[in-house]
Amino acid sequence: QNLEAANKTHKCICHVGYAPISDETACDRCQSQSQCQIPNEDVACVQTSEGGRQYCNQCEDGYYVSGGICSKCDDACSKCFGPAISDCRDCAVGYYLRENTCEQCDHQPKCEDGKSNMAVKCVNNNFYSCDKCVDSYGVESGICTKINYCSLAAQCPNGVCENLEDGEGYRCLCNPGFIPASDERSCVDCTPQTECVTGSSHYGVACVLTNRLYCDQCQSGYYN
Repeated sequence: QNLEAANKTHKCICHVGYAPISDETACDRCQSQSQCQIPNEDVACVQTSEGGRQYCNQCEDGYYVSGGICSKCDDACSKCFGPAISDCRDCAVGYYLRENTCEQCDHQPKCEDGKSNMAVKCVNNNFYSCDKCVDSYGVESGICTKINYCSLAAQCPNGVCENLEDGEGYRCLCNPGFIPASDERSCVDCTPQTECVTGSSHYGVACVLTNRLYCDQCQSGYYN
């Protein structure tokens, strides 16, 4: 009766790999899905609003399979098993995964303003990678880490290098016969005392009067 009402003379039942056209009077080969990585040609095609589509077993990244059809993941997900942001297996650039949910990455507190790299995967689980850190911090694999100044060559050649606890640089603890420069980042010679007998300046002990070499024997008219 339905066929007569629609003025049809027949109805097609299609083979696997084919789907009926809109009036069901002919079969057309099912179209592939552009996002499908592994199609299944051994099962019936899936009927959609756009016609028959090949059944898909596995979709490309950024899509999930449901009923043989590839559908887009949430924009925050690079891999997913459903449409929601809480259905993620892996995250897009700028997001990190926490219990199947992709959350936006944070800026590193020691990254210089405007130097976060939001075009690459986040680092250290949940931070944007950094291209340039604030003073006293260096970039290692995108992460800002405190610089160990004392590990650098030629620091404090006439003394001992000491990293500052706040991470803001270093200072020199100078050897006897030397005093720290005004910025404490190098050691300079102590000045001989003009009243000291030539050759009697002592380089093996701490300087006196702030920046004068210790004297073993003074000139006439002076005492030690």
